[in-house]
Amino acid sequence: GEDYLEIRSVTETTVDFLRNRIITGELKPGSRLNEAELAAALGVSRAPIRECLGVLEKDNLVARLPRRGTYVSPLTVDSLEKVYQARIMIESFAVDVFEKMGIRYLIDAERALSLASNLAIPSVEDREAMLRYVLAFADFHLGLVKATGNEWLMQFYQSITVNLARVQFICMYVP
Repeated sequence: GEDYLEIRSVTETTVDFLRNRIITGELKPGSRLNEAELAAALGVSRAPIRECLGVLEKDNLVARLPRRGTYVSPLTVDSLEKVYQARIMIESFAVDVFEKMGIRYLIDAERALSLASNLAIPSVEDREAMLRYVLAFADFHLGLVKATGNEWLMQFYQSITVNLARVQFICMYVP
């Protein structure tokens, strides 16, 4: 690919940083997230932290409780079941779309699966490598849904992918 400079906002960078810390469990379910402390620790103002927490709330990774603060969302068996039900529904629909359209070969999904299959299972001590491993397999599922060409379906699916990654990381990371 071509080399290019990716320009990202402070909010986008902060969202990625905190999202990854939630997915990997470094920020534990139920942990309180203090805007002032996060801003100081990350060397940014409170405005991008506030925006970031709004994005993470939309992703169901944090919960904002009026007059009590913002907390990392809990992981429950019920939420796990609901996320996987949504995944099954969306991916099953995608397969139905492929069947109706006569699509037999999915280039993006095939490429993602090939790349992921060649990765060695990382050590559980290396959270960053474990996260990359989990996200590599998530790319296969994303490619599957993307191949439908349905923007709405893709948007719905992307709304659950971070929670899928969170659950998958916990399942792989916890002995």
